Amino acid sequence: MRDSSQQVVLPPTKAFNQSRVKSFLRCRQQYYYRYDYPRLEMGIKDGELVATKPGVGLRRGSWMHELQEAHWLQVAGIKKGGWEKRHKKLTAEFNKLFDEEKERLGDLPTECANMFSGYLRYYKDEDERFKIATLPDGKPAIEFIITVPLKKFGLKGSLKGKIDLMVEDLEYGNLWVRDGKWVKSIPNPDERMMSPQNIIYGWGLKKLGFDLGGFIYDYGRTKVPTEPTILKSNTKYGPAGSVSLARCDTTYAVYLAAIKRAHGDEWKRFVKNRYRDKLEELKNRDVLWFRRERIPLEGPRMKFGFHEFILACREIERRGDPIRTYLYNCKWNCDYHDLCVADFQGLDVEPLIKHNYKMEAERYGTEEIE
Repeated sequence: MRDSSQQVVLPPTKAFNQSRVKSFLRCRQQYYYRYDYPRLEMGIKDGELVATKPGVGLRRGSWMHELQEAHWLQVAGIKKGGWEKRHKKLTAEFNKLFDEEKERLGDLPTECANMFSGYLRYYKDEDERFKIATLPDGKPAIEFIITVPLKKFGLKGSLKGKIDLMVEDLEYGNLWVRDGKWVKSIPNPDERMMSPQNIIYGWGLKKLGFDLGGFIYDYGRTKVPTEPTILKSNTKYGPAGSVSLARCDTTYAVYLAAIKRAHGDEWKRFVKNRYRDKLEELKNRDVLWFRRERIPLEGPRMKFGFHEFILACREIERRGDPIRTYLYNCKWNCDYHDLCVADFQGLDVEPLIKHNYKMEAERYGTEEIE
């Protein structure tokens, strides 16, 4: 690792994005491990040091993001197979993991399939109000990179970020960024308003000439719905072999999947009679798992938020030796915790890095809109 007695000459930053700024403001040591360590200690010019075993939340979020991307590419007529095809591929990769890793992550294939099918069903009617926007090159506005120079603010680097989906609102007009958020609990309005993501990337899209009205957050809770019971004997909640009609903290998608498992090829017949009322009841419970919120790009917060982003970028450009910000939640909320502790004690961290971390290409290195 670096010699603390010498001044660290840090490499310039070419691209600023929300992740970089968030990491830097949270802990400069975390930023160093992820972005500067590969260049200074490993001689790798473009790359980021990331954990080989990310937390369950990050793994689940990545899985859901891929399902969303596949779905919209199918809607746009770009790729066939949709989210189901992508889900099968991700499931096959998951099944290759060691048993201990699968146990740590839980039944992600089932969880993600249930959440995404519920997501599509819940937003189906509302989605008819939107049309996927078209970029200047004629391509659909799905998973595209934007780059906006920041020279006028005295910065050498550029704002660079990926936009998951941009749509045209057929009812209210304007273009809107659609962003799926998979969270333990749906955040309050203040958290959405104060989030720098919509401010930073909203500013960038407007600078590129897009008539952007704001962001639309499609929230989905990651709380795993309860699996309904398959009855082993006749009870007041149904005959043996059927899905229990007892009250259950579950969703339509999970309950329907249980019906299919219990009744096989005959499931549709049972849906029309035995489970019709139960499924109708569960449709109304999806509101506990999903919510759509609009964030217009207006008001003083846009000015203040972007000003703070520029100040943070300037601090990143002139950063010196990294300083730790150790908090009580670092142990479970930072992928670099164990590395940080070992480094702080002066231990040899090379074995730890080889075992727990890997190099990934620097973010946002694909095609861009400038």
